[in-house]
Amino acid sequence: MIEMLEFFLIVIAFSLIALSLYLLCQRFLPIATGFAAKLMASAFFIGLREPVDVKKNELKKAWFVKLRINEKQGYVKASVLGFFSKKCWYHPATGCHLGENSDGFSFPHVSVKPCDDLQAEYDSDIQKIVRKAFVEKDIKNPLNTRAIMVIHQDKIIAENYAAGYGRDIPQAGWSLAKSITNAVTGILVKEKAINIYEEIPKEKLLNKQHRYSIHQLLRMETGLQFADFHDKLKLAEMLFNQPDVFEFGQKLIQKPLENFSWRYSSVHSNILSGVIKSYFSSLEDYLAFPYQMLFRKLGMDNTYLEVDPGGNFVGSSFVYASPMDYAKFGLLYLNDGKWNGEQILPEGWVEYSRSPSQLDKYGQYGAHFWKNAKMPVPGKTRHWPNLPNDLFYASGYQGQNIIIIPSKKTVIVRLGLTFDYERWNFGEMVEDILIHLRGANNTK
Repeated sequence: MIEMLEFFLIVIAFSLIALSLYLLCQRFLPIATGFAAKLMASAFFIGLREPVDVKKNELKKAWFVKLRINEKQGYVKASVLGFFSKKCWYHPATGCHLGENSDGFSFPHVSVKPCDDLQAEYDSDIQKIVRKAFVEKDIKNPLNTRAIMVIHQDKIIAENYAAGYGRDIPQAGWSLAKSITNAVTGILVKEKAINIYEEIPKEKLLNKQHRYSIHQLLRMETGLQFADFHDKLKLAEMLFNQPDVFEFGQKLIQKPLENFSWRYSSVHSNILSGVIKSYFSSLEDYLAFPYQMLFRKLGMDNTYLEVDPGGNFVGSSFVYASPMDYAKFGLLYLNDGKWNGEQILPEGWVEYSRSPSQLDKYGQYGAHFWKNAKMPVPGKTRHWPNLPNDLFYASGYQGQNIIIIPSKKTVIVRLGLTFDYERWNFGEMVEDILIHLRGANNTK
């Protein structure tokens, strides 16, 4: 009798283990295959990368995912042992998107007068400073800097690229997309299509009780309890395993809250992208808008703002652009929203974007831009204490940065694949550049 009981207990134990493994697979593997398909598709079709290199670097932790590239039909398929398959499709107009088919995400070619690339006037000393950022001091934990471009007084004074990369080859920007979403919003404000301070109409939201404005989405002040830094699994679920990031994001703000608060979350950017979509009469017009009203005017011809399976721009995370294009975007904000004499962004928008959220006690976040402000670290007064107070920047996962310093008339773009970004003092390199610029200007 005892032996029989032990046998049943063992069977139950193994059954529970098997059930737990099954549930874990159901939760994690669809995210893994979506992640692998999306990263490979964008890197291969847009970034012109070799699949072996992508697997070795971006996808080294997804070694168990099988990938198949169909270059002729324009998609990447990912699966695990034939299950949990995901496809990511490439379209020349909008980049890559996850989904079962490639239909629906296109728009007519936007014809705009070409914009010349930025002029170069290289500074050999700053070139040396920049090249140092590509030297690996720890082979086991490389910084993988892939591109740096320094702009001063509207001219390129230094640039350097890792092998296989260049000024016109698109690279992943991750959360740099948030700052581009800021620009798209600003253009709609300029056109008087939206009022960012009014509550978003009920019919545009799933949750009719918890109301908030576009201003609060830009500032990340909705009271949402989900934060990117604390719930990375839910973030990955939204980006790589959801048919509609707009709807998914709203479900996380279902509970009415008594007090609004600041919390950094990609959910805000994706809700904002969906709200913006609701102001357009057609999907085609929505998809064309950033290209027609922003990218083409700046000559950002190697930029892709990518969408989810539902046709929403993933305004939090999915942008691919060349170093040159990211630099032009930074210059737009350096020059108070003007480009070639045209006011692209409304007057005062840049100042609004870089002014700190009143609900962020450290004053480190503006409206989809970061500030060189206080940090929640004892003894640290600013993120980069030796850099100017007016510095603000767009920041993305794994060390993507567009640094804008109005007082120094300088923009610095850095792109790479740095898994442990805290190991590198990026501010030290920027400080060295500014010190040299100050010395060079004093000798003129």
